[in-house]
Amino acid sequence: MAQQTSEVQDHPLVAQQTPEVLDPPLVAQPTPEVQDPQLIAQKGQDTLASTSMEERPVRLRKRGWQLTTPYTDPCKPKRARSVAHKFKPNELVAAEMLAEYVTFKEDPTGRRDVDVKVIVDVPWFVQFESNNTVLEDTIVRKRQRMFPEVYQQNVNIIDPYLYFYMLIWWEQLMPAGTTDKPFLEWPVISYKWTKEQLAWARGNKDDGCRPWKEVDTLLIPMNVGGGHWLMASVELTLRSIRLYDPWQQEVQYEIRNQQVACLRYSLPLMLNQIGFYKKRRGKNTTMSPEPFHMVVVSKHNIPQQKTGGNCGAHTLALIEHIVAKRKKFNWTDDQMPQMRQKMAVEVFSNSSIVEDQ
Repeated sequence: MAQQTSEVQDHPLVAQQTPEVLDPPLVAQPTPEVQDPQLIAQKGQDTLASTSMEERPVRLRKRGWQLTTPYTDPCKPKRARSVAHKFKPNELVAAEMLAEYVTFKEDPTGRRDVDVKVIVDVPWFVQFESNNTVLEDTIVRKRQRMFPEVYQQNVNIIDPYLYFYMLIWWEQLMPAGTTDKPFLEWPVISYKWTKEQLAWARGNKDDGCRPWKEVDTLLIPMNVGGGHWLMASVELTLRSIRLYDPWQQEVQYEIRNQQVACLRYSLPLMLNQIGFYKKRRGKNTTMSPEPFHMVVVSKHNIPQQKTGGNCGAHTLALIEHIVAKRKKFNWTDDQMPQMRQKMAVEVFSNSSIVEDQ
């Protein structure tokens, strides 16, 4: 059934006070290049052969069939490889994986390498699975971007720091007091993006994402107001943004519209500069610098958090369901303790032990 959406009109964007959130500051951390393991199983052989570029799509389809979550890699020699053959986000974790995870948490000095150039300790995992605890950026980054290329669809899962940097660039780009004026009085934006800024769109960042010219949709986790997680689904060819907000009880649409303004106005400029729309002619695309249209998905069509703190876990679950092409978001906030523990165990099982120096 098609999801109902509430259209957001361009009203005068007035800065409004957002609630204080005791969340750690957003500090950019370097991320390594995500490498696909060059492994392919051969029938009747115990040896491993390198995968050619021609064989890659077949291997990726096989990987997608084997996944228990979009963010673990069954081609790696991990125990998670044989747990299940379908993505079941609400399913309990395997008993053996859970037992190993519980044993790890009993050691206060335990540390793990979670593959994003971040060494984490036991409290990191405890926070991950603790209900009503706001997730840190490193947790969201690890969970949502490990291996997004495994599904053969035109979707990119974007590193959460893109929105963080977009806010900074937006504040530098727009004259002071712009958002206090009516929309029709906003200046025409003209800006030449730097090579470093365009690296996001060209797929040159160390986050495993494909170039934007190869996809139709961007899934962007956003930390707005200093501590609330939600997701923006950006349809590049349709020039629209669908906002999935797990907390709509007390937030006016105009506030979200203002918080997403940096994406609505900056993305068209970036896409034009990399020639995105020139290569998409004939597909109802336009090179207009006009801002993207935005709609907020109705709260009746997506699970809503009952209390503060679970927005990050809800956002991760939304991303995973969309990547897995599941049309129904059939979980509730009451299932968050189970789902958060499952996420934490899966990240743990796909991390490596840090030996004492």
